[in-house]
Amino acid sequence: MPRTITLKETQTAYSTVIEQVQATGESLIVEQMGKPAVVVIPFAEYQRLVALHKGERKSAWQQEQQRILKQEQAVYQRMKPELLKTHMGKFVAIHEGQLVDWDISKPTLAKRVYAKFGYHTILMTQVADSPRVYHARSPRLVRR
Repeated sequence: MPRTITLKETQTAYSTVIEQVQATGESLIVEQMGKPAVVVIPFAEYQRLVALHKGERKSAWQQEQQRILKQEQAVYQRMKPELLKTHMGKFVAIHEGQLVDWDISKPTLAKRVYAKFGYHTILMTQVADSPRVYHARSPRLVRR
């Protein structure tokens, strides 16, 4: 929750207010005549709000999730030789660079992992020597 101060307080120490916001990362509401007048926010928060206003939040969020997933996939690749020995055919969950859980059932694993860590980007994959290949038949053209 943002802290509230009066306009008179800010006139005496702008630099103190700025230092407080930078140090804590929390917003600060400035009141004038007992009513909220302006908000001092960290610059990163301002940039996030500008992106949100422009409708860029979704793509920025998606990019961040893709970045996290790529990091987790790199961790999985490094761990894969050992996982093939110990967890072959099982589903593993990798979160924040660590193997956090495993199960023979992906839905069971997902329930447990999301209950423990919340709904974050978490890599859950089956440990296999080679990726699973799916074959889809091509549709046939029927002429009448």
